[in-house]
Amino acid sequence: RHAMIMILPFFLAVSGLPESCQAIDRDYLVASDLTASVPAFTKLAADINLGYLPSSGTPRVLRGVDLQRIAKNRGVELGSLPDVCFTRKTFVPDAEQIRSAMLPSLDVPGAKIELLSSMSHPVPFGELVFPRDGLQGSQLWNGYVIFGDNQRVTVWAKVRITAPMPRVVAVSNIPAGKPIQKNQVR
Repeated sequence: RHAMIMILPFFLAVSGLPESCQAIDRDYLVASDLTASVPAFTKLAADINLGYLPSSGTPRVLRGVDLQRIAKNRGVELGSLPDVCFTRKTFVPDAEQIRSAMLPSLDVPGAKIELLSSMSHPVPFGELVFPRDGLQGSQLWNGYVIFGDNQRVTVWAKVRITAPMPRVVAVSNIPAGKPIQKNQVR
């Protein structure tokens, strides 16, 4: 029975979502985020914290009756208010964004990165980073997106990296255990 009480608000929040959700590029909502949908909220201080947004991009609906209660607790009487939907701004990194994040970390002039596959679920909008030490073996490269207050979410990509590199080639047999001479390599 207790579990049912916990689940009920979730179903109420998901059912009957407003037609569109406003995407916010931070972890929390403030009163000024509401002013486009609910102009009456301009009567409240713009920085009133209204709670957090899920980093997954799951919509969060603020019901009109709850908004009226928030305003009333701040000494402002507002009439009937609509339900308002918000979501955390997310993105799925595309091939060019991934390559652009990898090249500075790789730091190999003339390197070409071919993206074979990558994660395809949305992540919070932020800075995409692929540190060199995230390169596992020859193809898997783990990175992350920095968002909010220095929070991170993991991302990955399978890549094929090619680059022109200087190399030394033997031009004659080199005996084991003997120093290599200049005329034995090019």
